[in-house]
Amino acid sequence: MPMPINFCTLEVNIPEEILTWDLSARKRFVESLRHGRVQMFRGRGMIVGCAGAGKTTLLRKLQRRHTEENQPTETTIGLEVHEDLFEIKDDTLYDFSVNAEDDPITIRIQNREEEEGKVIKGIHLHSSRGTKLISMTDFAGQVAYYACHQVYLSRRAFYIVVVDISKGLDEEVRIYHTDRHNPEGSLFHSWKYKDYFHFWLQSIQTYCDVGKTHTIHENTDSIARLYPVIIVASHADKVNEDLPKTFYDKLENCLSDEQSLKHLISPNRYFNVECPPNELSPKQQDSIECLRKCIVETVEKMPQWGEIIPLKWANLEKTLIQMKQKGKKVISVQEIKELNNVDSPSDKDLNDGLRFLHEIGQIVHFAEDKMKNVIIVDVQWFVDAFKYIITDEKHLARIRSKNKLINTGRITESELREIWEYSRDSSYIQHKDEILPYMDKLGLMTEIQDDPSGKTYYIPSLNRTELTDKCKAAINNGQKTSIMVFHFKTYLPHFFLLSAGCKLL
Repeated sequence: MPMPINFCTLEVNIPEEILTWDLSARKRFVESLRHGRVQMFRGRGMIVGCAGAGKTTLLRKLQRRHTEENQPTETTIGLEVHEDLFEIKDDTLYDFSVNAEDDPITIRIQNREEEEGKVIKGIHLHSSRGTKLISMTDFAGQVAYYACHQVYLSRRAFYIVVVDISKGLDEEVRIYHTDRHNPEGSLFHSWKYKDYFHFWLQSIQTYCDVGKTHTIHENTDSIARLYPVIIVASHADKVNEDLPKTFYDKLENCLSDEQSLKHLISPNRYFNVECPPNELSPKQQDSIECLRKCIVETVEKMPQWGEIIPLKWANLEKTLIQMKQKGKKVISVQEIKELNNVDSPSDKDLNDGLRFLHEIGQIVHFAEDKMKNVIIVDVQWFVDAFKYIITDEKHLARIRSKNKLINTGRITESELREIWEYSRDSSYIQHKDEILPYMDKLGLMTEIQDDPSGKTYYIPSLNRTELTDKCKAAINNGQKTSIMVFHFKTYLPHFFLLSAGCKLL
């Protein structure tokens, strides 16, 4: 029989999400730890910035890869998730490769009954040779994808905000990279580079809940620990040598005190980077190496580094990843229960494990309404389902010619089906009824009730309709109008109210 764990004498790093759970769930967590636990050393980085800022090129340089001079980097569509891209060795980053003896990767399990521990098979956690892994997500810079932030942005991640130093902060972004960046008709239409810098910092602060107090460790958390944001000024090779020396001050000065964003950045986490094609010079390599070391230092200071989770959850994650590797996109909770290698947890224990894996971004699962029995195990696939809706301009053009309402963000069920059929991925039609409730829950789209044109959905990020000058004047003058107006002095996600308003109506 497992011995009790005395948390007063045993130092453990408990996932901070657990501390927000109700008392009964926390008791189940402690009880699960008594039967075996796993220490996790893994981090996740998000590379964000405007289209054409050089995010994908930067990622390649971090990997010690070079780009061809006559072959421009392919534009990132949606986002690209690179699982276990790097491992930490000697305080820097190296490409991670699975050795034969580590396939499958093994996990060292700590147990009070066996102080020396035992090794079991597993994946994506902590290898027998002590591998520390970092995954990276490369976000597309096109504005249409900003509605996907709530799926991926997390307080568990660190962020690399890439700003093109060769562009003036007061220049409008839309005049560059028109093939990649088309905000026409959106609220981003006239935004300048400094506006997007504000936007990314605001998004990170909003979605990551970085302002709350951490209580896991005895020592007061440092700024770098609470706000893991790294600023990279790209294309430094395209400007005169004086600008990089003052650019950080320019970025800081464009943040007003009222915005409460200055605490997110630090000159200690700011880098001027040159990423020309082909090989880097020794000086350019040194700047990239300094960035690698800053990433390692940032990750190792985060509260999640080295946290302890129950062995049951590790096995559950292993099973879900194996299902994903077999091509599964969506599975039911019942399927998990029927599998022999999940240790037959109780319903509550299983829900706890699924809840944690959702909160750390490994799966998408909400234990409510139509979603409680559905687990989305391939998050990239789920985001791609939304990508097809908002990016296939040739196909959307045909729909627009038939349905002018799509410019207001409205799309019928038949048109939605048509888009997914055109994607040539039959799994979207197959799992349509499972996908749509999750998209509604996450604010990506929502069903319009009692629409006379039939079953219709509202997609906020497709809404390209602007208020007329007459409506704007009426609102500014305080006149009564049929338009519901929300005014927030602080930041709120740009697509939140568009979706919320539709639900209210």
